[in-house]
Amino acid sequence: MGERGAQSLCTGLEGSRVEILRLPCCGLKEQDCAALASALSSSQLHLLDLRGNDIQDAGLAQLSQALRSPECQLQELGLGICKLTGSSMEALSWALRSGTSALRTLELQQNQLGDAGMDWISTALRDTHCCLEKLLVWDCGLTEACCGSLADALRTAGGTVTELDLSVNELGDAGVLQLTHTFKTSHCAPRVLRLARCEVGQRVFAEFGAVLRVQTSPLRELDMGLHLVGDAGVTPLWDALRDPACSLEHLDVEMVGLTDGCVAELCAAVRSSSSLKSLVLKNNQLTDAAVAPLIAMAKSSRTLRELNLQYNDFSEDVFELMDSCGKIKY
Repeated sequence: MGERGAQSLCTGLEGSRVEILRLPCCGLKEQDCAALASALSSSQLHLLDLRGNDIQDAGLAQLSQALRSPECQLQELGLGICKLTGSSMEALSWALRSGTSALRTLELQQNQLGDAGMDWISTALRDTHCCLEKLLVWDCGLTEACCGSLADALRTAGGTVTELDLSVNELGDAGVLQLTHTFKTSHCAPRVLRLARCEVGQRVFAEFGAVLRVQTSPLRELDMGLHLVGDAGVTPLWDALRDPACSLEHLDVEMVGLTDGCVAELCAAVRSSSSLKSLVLKNNQLTDAAVAPLIAMAKSSRTLRELNLQYNDFSEDVFELMDSCGKIKY
């Protein structure tokens, strides 16, 4: 877009009725953020997507100042892959708890925020003035060191955060267990939680089995993919689906090492569930032998709408059979 193009666009936005502006990978740089900040304070923008631009910390500092303006109406901000670090999170945190920010959705994925940066976001979440409901921080260089502060923030927020994506961070068992303890005791789990490839093992799966059995848990969508825990590791989740207290609607267990040995237990769990609508079993080790019982389960389930079986060890011999069930994606 270039500096001149960005300036022209922002000038045009001032006083306009445009509410949604998507500018992914447009070559925007930190020096363009002054014009963007001015536009945020003098327009009706509700959504701004800046993914894949060279915003950097200095640029975000300018945008954060605009978020504190009472005239700024922005509710969704996309900052994925913007070369941000934890250094800019303090300014953003102050904006989120300013009492004037209307921001509900914040996307920070694939930036090197680190634990210190995440701690600033957690500080904002603890503040009653913060309106954030959806937070995406996958692949942000987080470790278990930030999980205690985040767990405390979620507990303090009392369930106002409804969607949280922490995938592709090295949280480990110790980090995620701090979150599950909070979810069990204060019932403040988000409605949507993604923890794919967070370096966890069977103990965390067992804890989530317990979380899902808490009758008041708001958790409806859970992504636990890319953890090689095998059939035994996922058993607590199947057990939870059988529990009448479990209200889970979507479960993603992609690439966790499932084999045909779990199919009978899996099918019984899904049939027993009164809530599950979608199940993702991609990239596991299921073979042709699993297809017939999975189809029978999908057809007989009262609630299941989609069963994703892509990238398993199926031969072409069973493709026609899977075609007979409209719920199956393979």
